[in-house]
Formats: sequence, structure tokens, C-alpha cells
Amino acid sequence: MHAILTNDLKILIVEDEMITVLEIQQSLRQGGYQVVGYADNSEDAIRMTRNNLPELVLMDIKICGSVDGIDTAQKIKAEFDIPIIFITANSDYLHSDRLKGVDPHDIIIKPFTDFDLMSSINNALPHTIA
Repeated sequence: MHAILTNDLKILIVEDEMITVLEIQQSLRQGGYQVVGYADNSEDAIRMTRNNLPELVLMDIKICGSVDGIDTAQKIKAEFDIPIIFITANSDYLHSDRLKGVDPHDIIIKPFTDFDLMSSINNALPHTIA
């Protein structure tokens, strides 16, 4: 009998493009992760974090509303100390001082592959061997 890697850890997706949400959600579920929901703005992201206490947040930098993903991540990190992986289509953010202030676990540049996503998540979260 082989050991099975279990990934029943909870992940929140914060992304304003529904097609990207659906692609990430499918990848995470196929990887065995539990998606606790998604938000497209700062207020919903913070509320969903409080209500669901995910172990990881996947955060787009550009989200709906006047508060961007960087400021939202700062609030989440300050209140919950949850690892954040940023997702962005703009590689200019890689060297942003604002981004460094959040101390993200990783930054994934769009478009990305399932391998990129899973590698980043696997490095951020502990796993249990059953």
C-alpha cells in the first residue's frame, strides 16, 4: 500500500476575474485542497477570512474596489498572520516596496501553469502523510 498525500487545507481565492477563479478552483480541488470561497474585493476578502480562517490566501494584486490586493493582504496578515501568495499579470510588482512590506510567501505571474500554482502552494503549506 502506498502513502497518500492529503491536502485538506483551506484556501481562499481573492481574484476579480471569474475565469481565473474557476481555473484556480479546479486546480486546487484536483490537488485535494479545500477552497473555502472567493472574493473579488477587499471587504469580502477580509470578511471571508474571518469567517473561514483559511490556511492560505491566493491574492490578486488588482481587485475590485478602491483597496487593492496589497493593502488587503496587509490587513489580513496583521490580523491573522496567514501566508499570502500574490497573483499578478504585472511583473513590475516583483520589486515593489509595498509588496515587500507584506512579506508574501510567493508571487505568481499570470499566465501561470497548474505546476506553478501547486509548487508555490506546496512550498507554503505543511502536508500530512496518511
